[in-house]
Amino acid sequence: ARSAARLCPSGEALGWPLLYVYFASAGFAAGGGAPPGGLATYGPLLLFGAVLYGTHFVVLLVGGRIAGLRRSELMIASSANIGGPATASSLALAKGYPELSRPGLLVGTLGNAIGTALGLLAYQVMRLMQ
Repeated sequence: ARSAARLCPSGEALGWPLLYVYFASAGFAAGGGAPPGGLATYGPLLLFGAVLYGTHFVVLLVGGRIAGLRRSELMIASSANIGGPATASSLALAKGYPELSRPGLLVGTLGNAIGTALGLLAYQVMRLMQ
């Protein structure tokens, strides 16, 4: 048991990156393989994701500093924004902030409701523009 405990940190250091490789390969396989233009076709999508999450991070930190929020509150709010209510609540409980579990659920659910309404509105506007 002692030798296994010593291996735990190295197992985590190796396990998490391999888990991400698995998720990436599962997502790649679900997409039907490489696109006709090769992997370079994904360049604009990757750039869009980097700009999107970079902007999210900057707005989160600047807005949080202005509002005087703690870093734990900001990270739970970020998780609710990106991952939804389930991930926000899970993150709050896993990191030892049980008082942020319900707000994470509520903010994530509110974000889903607002996002759905805005998505439907955008669809109607684009349909009228045709």
